[in-house]
Amino acid sequence: MRARDVRSWLLVALLSLQTACGGLLVGSLDERGAQTMPRVSTGFNLFSPEQDIELGRMSAEEVARQLPLLRDERTARYVQRLGERLADKAPGYRFTYRFFVVASPEVNAFALPGGYVFVNAGAIEAARDEGELAGVLAHEIAHVALRHGTNQASKAYVAKTGLSVLDALTGGRRGGVGAVA
Repeated sequence: MRARDVRSWLLVALLSLQTACGGLLVGSLDERGAQTMPRVSTGFNLFSPEQDIELGRMSAEEVARQLPLLRDERTARYVQRLGERLADKAPGYRFTYRFFVVASPEVNAFALPGGYVFVNAGAIEAARDEGELAGVLAHEIAHVALRHGTNQASKAYVAKTGLSVLDALTGGRRGGVGAVA
């Protein structure tokens, strides 16, 4: 691959990561006039980054028991290295990212809190070039960097708590909606 091609796909992947992390963000210039990465808000979250890591670790162990992981060490190393290069540019908490390849022909990828990213072999095979795969990984890295998993869990917890309080205040006359949430 020519140096120009490598720079092109890396630029596309980094722009995908930046876009997924909150639109086309505009940083500021430092004293040398170099662009700096903007601060990115992860939104409302009841979990600490350390709790994200622990939750992700436990979830990743369960995923590894449920889904067949690809045993091709060369592919696994390639995905890990590509992912690390992209994750190095991600804003926010410096999670240690771990990338896994699922032995599935389906085109899919997903991320767990704390830096655990799974990509199906089908997604790798469907990618026409490294840039497309980098875009998929950058998208998943953005979910981790913005802490989407625990952000959503935090919102669900607050909503359920609010419904439970409302049930208590109304003597359960709301039709038990709090029990459903």
